[in-house]
Amino acid sequence: MGKNATETRHTWDTSLLAMLHWDWEKTAYVVLIVIALVARFYGLSWRSMSHDESLHALYSWQLYDGRGYEHNPMMHGPFLFHVNALFYFLFGVNDATARMSTALAGVALVALAWFLRPWLGRIGTLAAAFMMTISPALLYYSRYIRHDILIAVWEMILLIAAFRYMQTRRPRWLYLSAAALSFTYAIKEVAFIYVIILVGFFILDLLWQFWLDRWERPSNRWPFLALLSIGGGAAVAALFSAIKADPGQLSPMIFVFLFGVVLLASSIYMLLTGLGGRARAYPEMDLLIWILSLSLPLFSPFLIKLLGWNPIDYSSTGIVRSGGVLAVMFLVSILMGWGWSRQQWLIGAGLFYGIFLLLFTTFFTNGKGFATGMIGSLGYWMAQQEVQRGGQPWYYYLLIVPLYEFLPLLLSLGGAIAFLVGVWRRPSEAEERVEPRRRRREEERVPHREAPFVAYLIWWVALTWAAYTWAGEKMPWLAVHFAFPMALLAGWFVGRLWDWADWMALRERGGIGLAISLPLLAFTFKPVVGFFRRVLAGQAFRDATIEGLSMTTQGIAALVVAIVLVYLAWGYVERLGGRRSLWVAGGVLIIGLTLWTVRVTWMLNYINYDLVNEMLVYAHGTPDVKFVMKEIEMISRRTVGDKQIKLAYDDDSTWPLEWYLREYPNKRFYGASPSREALDAPVVIVGSKNEDKAKPFLGKKYLRYKYRLVWWPREDYKGLTWERVLGAIQDPERRRKLWDIIWYRRWDTPLNEWPYVHYFYLYVRRDIAAQVWNFGAGPVETAEVIDPYEKGYREVAAIRQLGTTGVPGDAPGQFRNPRGVAIAPDGRIVVADTGNHRIQVFDAEGNYLTSWGSNCNLYAEGRPGCVDPDGAGPLEVGDGQFQEPWGVAVDQEGHVYVADTWNHRIQKFTLDGKFLAKWGFFATTDGQLGQPVAMWGPRAIAIDSQGNVYVTDTGNKRVQKFDPDGNFLGQYGGGGVIEGYFDEPVGLAVDAQNNFYVADTWNRRVQKFDANFNFLKAWPIYGWESQSIFNKPYLAVDSAAGLVYVTDPEGYRVLVFDTEGNFRATFGQYGSDALSFALPNGIAVDGEGNVYVADADNHRILIFPRVQ
Repeated sequence: MGKNATETRHTWDTSLLAMLHWDWEKTAYVVLIVIALVARFYGLSWRSMSHDESLHALYSWQLYDGRGYEHNPMMHGPFLFHVNALFYFLFGVNDATARMSTALAGVALVALAWFLRPWLGRIGTLAAAFMMTISPALLYYSRYIRHDILIAVWEMILLIAAFRYMQTRRPRWLYLSAAALSFTYAIKEVAFIYVIILVGFFILDLLWQFWLDRWERPSNRWPFLALLSIGGGAAVAALFSAIKADPGQLSPMIFVFLFGVVLLASSIYMLLTGLGGRARAYPEMDLLIWILSLSLPLFSPFLIKLLGWNPIDYSSTGIVRSGGVLAVMFLVSILMGWGWSRQQWLIGAGLFYGIFLLLFTTFFTNGKGFATGMIGSLGYWMAQQEVQRGGQPWYYYLLIVPLYEFLPLLLSLGGAIAFLVGVWRRPSEAEERVEPRRRRREEERVPHREAPFVAYLIWWVALTWAAYTWAGEKMPWLAVHFAFPMALLAGWFVGRLWDWADWMALRERGGIGLAISLPLLAFTFKPVVGFFRRVLAGQAFRDATIEGLSMTTQGIAALVVAIVLVYLAWGYVERLGGRRSLWVAGGVLIIGLTLWTVRVTWMLNYINYDLVNEMLVYAHGTPDVKFVMKEIEMISRRTVGDKQIKLAYDDDSTWPLEWYLREYPNKRFYGASPSREALDAPVVIVGSKNEDKAKPFLGKKYLRYKYRLVWWPREDYKGLTWERVLGAIQDPERRRKLWDIIWYRRWDTPLNEWPYVHYFYLYVRRDIAAQVWNFGAGPVETAEVIDPYEKGYREVAAIRQLGTTGVPGDAPGQFRNPRGVAIAPDGRIVVADTGNHRIQVFDAEGNYLTSWGSNCNLYAEGRPGCVDPDGAGPLEVGDGQFQEPWGVAVDQEGHVYVADTWNHRIQKFTLDGKFLAKWGFFATTDGQLGQPVAMWGPRAIAIDSQGNVYVTDTGNKRVQKFDPDGNFLGQYGGGGVIEGYFDEPVGLAVDAQNNFYVADTWNRRVQKFDANFNFLKAWPIYGWESQSIFNKPYLAVDSAAGLVYVTDPEGYRVLVFDTEGNFRATFGQYGSDALSFALPNGIAVDGEGNVYVADADNHRILIFPRVQ
């Protein structure tokens, strides 16, 4: 790049009359723009909103709706939101209009390529525009509400303005660049990467020109270079260290930075005194000072972090600190601009900061927007580099970019090589006959400006790969920033290839024939290779089956065709010569890759647009989202009209549903805290995180449907090693799977079994479902399912409680998930305080008396927590300690029996906690009777009138009988579904006649046995649906009233039957008041008929009156 640039005619320098002259080039460009327009607007509303899209769309709508907008660096710059609000104003609010701004930007990016003709030439420009038109990434994200395609447009304008200024030195190009620069900063923080790349190129370009220039003081040249190199290296190293600097302490790199600044100032002095006044003759110097002086204040977060402060600290102290640094940077910026060209800089700064202030303050309605824009934007995203959202490996773009942008990738690589090895030189004398035609094509460009422009494109592409690979956060939408510069460089290379072509010789010497032969020859490759494999394996001529003969015949035919094609192609090569033949082969390859690109683009944008078999579909709303919203709209219209239905939704399903729910005025957000009031709605939406909390309130009144909310592509590439790569290449099956992904986007996991999915659940109240589905929209029989116990509900309030509701604790009288309760003959209340691994005893009035026990896990390595209670005495390690005791019972003599569940044993104590005996050991019987005394997770204990102890050996699916000292007397049950057999027996109770009742949990029934454990009868339980570890029901018998109480833990209620199994009543609901339970497990009845319930997840014992 020389300082003596000459003026060159350009579109903006051409009269309107001359521009109206129509030619083939304008026709081709209009066709491209029309294609780009159709491609970007066709089916714009088909795709469900992604997570991020819904944020952008909704906040834009809030601005349009008069609710204002406050810049938040988490969602990047404000430009997108203002433009989207404008499009809502012009065209209404829906999915399509939300994406119109980016779609139009995608078209503008193609159209703006027209202004690159002075550097790319006619063919090169058309090629670049064409590649941007069909680019999978550029097209996809032009149909996507993200910032990346918008910033690409302003990067293009800035590029054009900068290089046009270098040609003309007209101030209008500086002013346009100032506006474009402000817009880039107002769109997304990748603007900083782009500006660093642009400034870096100008610096290197100037250094080269300075070095070649004539210095008035030659002795300054080497000191200038040394000071600049050392100072620049120190300053840049310090600034990069700021990204990972601890904001809590002063970084020593601040001194390295200051040292670098001093050296840089010294180098500038050496330059100015060495070159004299000629330093200002370079347009690149103008641009360098222009961009740096406007941008410098926005780089303040680097210095703030180096000083040990936090750029996103918005406290009064943080604002003062950041404001001080910002003021210094503004002062330096003003001095730079003022000293360079006061008048021009004031106009440029007015444009730059005028745009910046309007957008970041939302037209002066958000005062803090200036601070969040100047400091917060870069500060926030510097912090995010350490977070590394997505957790992608360093080679992420080496996988993503070639998968989609292989055409510009290969061509830009070819262009870089061609440029760097000097293939762009003028034709040799041997090619004189094509010189006149080539010269005319060359004159379409600006020869002395083409080389620096292409050099910049190569620098841009290379630095993009380096910067985004190094950056901590890697996301698929950033592929836009690869595809854009690669398309420009690739376009230049195609233009050069076109210039190099000797079209007459190609036509006359068989170029067309070679072009046809090569793809045909490629099609014969696979069958010929397969044929030779069969020959080598001895199968080709020995397999006499019809299939074998057919394959052999096909292989021979393919071989014959291949030989003929090779012969023809070789003849064409001899006539054309090596160079022209390579040109033809390259042209065929480019055409083939172009067709493949069109196919990839079509599949991504119009077939798989919201399916995660595409790697660019990331954190995206699934097709289920739009389906569910149509269902909700249909329900609303058929029940209350329009979109007036009342619905509730949580914080785990907010995005992207928040965007679609904006039109529902009666929606209710309950966050992560569902309540009965919040969920009192015909339609309830809940994410997987909150479903367990919401289900108790919803009960059986709702129909439940499971849907996919957001999903992500497979990430099998993480942890990639050379062994895995070589294995994939060598293994035919893995090669086939890889080819299926590349060519068909077909994975070995079907989408309905996709592992990387976040689910949500739609609950529709049964009466609403019945009302809607009576129109034929759904299965009426499903809507008619009702809770058989609902009509027997009684509102029974607890008359007393032990423990503090919802407050776990280990102090005396406090509980942590109590699971069992029993009543002693004298009225004392014995509680299995399961989570605290102890037993607590209270008097009949609920006053705390005593407790014993601590945690001991006998079956864990090292027996953690286990102690020997009496040293050398008769007791053994772990006696009197527990591992989650679930069951407890008291006999007529006041002995306490504890089911020490996960130590798989029974322990016996006095009511004062004195250890008396133990029995049981861990073993599994596989659901068969045998191995007496062995236990697996015993849960409940009952004692008959003779004092015999019965234990539900839950994991072994049986009941064992012992005498009071633990001697084995019998066993009953075993695994099965027929009468007398069990599947997960838990609760166990005995009545005054020594009849036994067993909660046969997973068979969902209560079984009744006589005193000898002969089967009497069973009745079903319409509950106990879950097989979770906490859904363990218990039983109690009120013999005086002839009632059997049955807990339904995850139904949050107690069911009441008579002793014959006839349903009488139910009480309880989900909650924490006196009418409710959080997880009722153990249950007992005292002599007066009062009912004691261990409400485990509310950490309390509730006492109810007898249910009448």
